[in-house]
Amino acid sequence: MVSTADITKFRRPWWNEACRDSRREEKKLWNIFIRYPTTEIHVAFKRAKALARRIRRRSQRESWINFISSITSSTSSKQLWKKVKAANGIYCESSFPVLKAGNMTHSAPIDIANTLGHAFAQVSATDSYSPEIVAIKDRAERTPLRFTARSTLPYNSEFRMFELETALSRAHDTSPGPDGITYNMLRHLNTTSLSHLLFLFNRIWTEQKYPSQWHEVTVIPILKPGKDPSNPLHYRPIALTSCLCKTFERMVNARLMFELEKQGCISPLQSGFRR
Repeated sequence: MVSTADITKFRRPWWNEACRDSRREEKKLWNIFIRYPTTEIHVAFKRAKALARRIRRRSQRESWINFISSITSSTSSKQLWKKVKAANGIYCESSFPVLKAGNMTHSAPIDIANTLGHAFAQVSATDSYSPEIVAIKDRAERTPLRFTARSTLPYNSEFRMFELETALSRAHDTSPGPDGITYNMLRHLNTTSLSHLLFLFNRIWTEQKYPSQWHEVTVIPILKPGKDPSNPLHYRPIALTSCLCKTFERMVNARLMFELEKQGCISPLQSGFRR
């Protein structure tokens, strides 16, 4: 589904260029360290991490002081609630402008959603691929896949609790999918609820029945920088998938990556997605 209503976004009002640059430097050194784990690089990473933390704390403190100072006896209740939401990082984006598709102009939310959905479908359709890519795709799809495998293999066994806990610990606080379940909710489940969730994941794994609801996503259209907002092709679709689905996929991916690395199935020249 494509959402065209006002979009609530969560931001950090204290985040600035200094926070961004220090965080970028920290991540850069971390990526270097995991490839070349030397003591010198590790020390540099620790220093960058400490510096980024100090910059964030200073920015948070200054932002809070400015926020408190902006509230006076003349501040209306409407302005006050707006400031409270801003302090919590909650902003509301305005609705979409009028969209133009061919000779048609669309302004109703349902028409805008359908127009954007059609534009996104066109971009990802086979017709938009080059003949070379289509030939490769057709050849690959004609190759029969063998889904039978020995259940005794380690990567076919049921998942364990530490795999679920690891997947949740590595998840970032992203927006939820259509079910409204966030990573923060999942991380605050008690032991009993986590056991039930693990039982559900193992049923999906062993019975090979993928929940139909996980095929649904909420698509948020984001206008590309400097582009005409009335052109539906100038929007980038951001798909919000179920956090339950992404947690399960992260558990499966961890096993696949371990097995692929163990068997030497990935070229040593490939490094983009490797840890």
